[in-house]
Amino acid sequence: MTQGIHATIEGTVSGQVAVGEHILQIGAVEGGIVYVAPPGERLEDRIRPRARPVDLRPRPFSALLDRQTEISQMRTAWSEQRSINLYGQAGIGRTTLMRYLLHQPGVLDIYPDGVIYIQARRMLLDDVLNALFDAFYESDVPVHPTPTQARTHLRSIQALLVLDDVTLSREDTEALLSYLPRSLFVIITVKRTLWEDSFPLRMDGLPEEAAVMLFARELGRSLSPDEASIVRDIGVHLKGHPLSIVQAAAIVREDELSLTALRDALTSRPNGEQAPMPQALQHLTEDQQRVLAALLALGNVAMPEEHIGGITELPKVDDILKQLERRGLVRANSRHYTVAPNVAAYLEAHWNLKAWQQRDLQYLVTWAYRHAGDLEALDQAREPLCQVQTLLAQEAQWDDVIRLGRILEAALALKGRWGTRYDVLSKARAAARQAGDRAAEAWALHELGTHALCLGDRSTALSLLQEALQLRERLGDTAGISATRANLNLLTSPLPPPQPPSPPSNTPTPGLAGGGVPWGIVLSVASVFVLAAIVLWSWLGRGSRISPPIPSSTPTPTFTLQAVQAIPSPTATFTATPTYTSCL
Repeated sequence: MTQGIHATIEGTVSGQVAVGEHILQIGAVEGGIVYVAPPGERLEDRIRPRARPVDLRPRPFSALLDRQTEISQMRTAWSEQRSINLYGQAGIGRTTLMRYLLHQPGVLDIYPDGVIYIQARRMLLDDVLNALFDAFYESDVPVHPTPTQARTHLRSIQALLVLDDVTLSREDTEALLSYLPRSLFVIITVKRTLWEDSFPLRMDGLPEEAAVMLFARELGRSLSPDEASIVRDIGVHLKGHPLSIVQAAAIVREDELSLTALRDALTSRPNGEQAPMPQALQHLTEDQQRVLAALLALGNVAMPEEHIGGITELPKVDDILKQLERRGLVRANSRHYTVAPNVAAYLEAHWNLKAWQQRDLQYLVTWAYRHAGDLEALDQAREPLCQVQTLLAQEAQWDDVIRLGRILEAALALKGRWGTRYDVLSKARAAARQAGDRAAEAWALHELGTHALCLGDRSTALSLLQEALQLRERLGDTAGISATRANLNLLTSPLPPPQPPSPPSNTPTPGLAGGGVPWGIVLSVASVFVLAAIVLWSWLGRGSRISPPIPSSTPTPTFTLQAVQAIPSPTATFTATPTYTSCL
């Protein structure tokens, strides 16, 4: 369990987002305030199309081995205007194939609106939609389309859209395709997800000769006929799995193990164990093991390099990460790192990572509290912080679940991660109910209702905001009552009439000279006054702020991996000289 990091949060993210016909003002302690956007400030007024074709392809890969069958099948599917579900084991080469294909001559000429590649790891449907919207439209201020607006602005797009590492459900994946009916998708998954009107393409291992060529390339030299025969046996045992072959070659290259010894070690293992894990891990240093443990402890989320260094207290963590990447044990994406999937599966089954998980939690919770007002820093650490909230909920650390919810929701809203924001708010609401914290529950209900209001779900918004109001009235929370009532008024008051086109400068403005009531402006001005009152109330009531204490100790972990003789444990504190304990 985390060591009771209880402190007033220093600073909050603030700003505003244009959502549909509204502006969401973020930053008040009582929750977001919504007001009707006046002409010129609505999402429709703020966005403009990006220059077409949009080119958001990944870096090219020119040295593709074999895969002619898959290339032919993909070209057939594209000629038939069918979206593709490219699936297969992690590490089988799905991304490499797409990097090669997307840079073939003429690709941009085929799709008039462009080619988009998105790493969709852990992204929810609303997050993917917003990423696609941002790919084709730009704005000078944060905007987020409602589902109706997303459909309206994306339905005419004709593009090739490649979504990698997709974890959406079948229903959400099919719903996503319906938003862009004139575009072709390549959905990259581990298991088949698309069924109706799609082309399924399963990737398997490399054939024998291609596997030998890959091994030699990773080894950095040519092979003699005898060596090629041994490597062929290794490739067959590894079932042509490219990532496993890269890792096997790294063992020979980095650890100077002979090819014969590697083949004998692999073939002596039980049937079904293809990956060369024990050999790949046997010669790792304690620092390298320490980095792997820190990365895996939260479930192999994409961790920024700076936090890997902070958790492990290693001064040159970038060098260690490069060493692990060269061995094929970790993967890098924009200075965010994950453990290679086959390595993660093996170590999670053989290492006891509980103590390292507690260390990760303590470090990241403390860091989040100290950086509560830093939008960019929170966005970079979004994936591990959201996972931290999930794990804290599993440990019934309700106060920290709520605090993290308060910290993250504003940053997620401003960065367009509204699907993730809803999930974070839902966890905060559940935690507040478990803790019996009625004020926090009212805040979460207010935010969830406001979320629904912005996205056009009026019935859900009305139910949640009314429940929030009742709680706040029972608590006598004057500022909270004002905030919730301000948002409820947008649901219960008559809708303003549609705005007519802007008149010429010499024409009297209707509703001013002509006697009509400009409801949009009236509501906007009223909301501004409500917001100002809330901010003043919050400022007067916040009191002094303190920094959270740093946890003083963490438990010693226990590892049970037979192939590794010296497994590092977390240090006693974040600042002490690192110490290690052998568990064997």
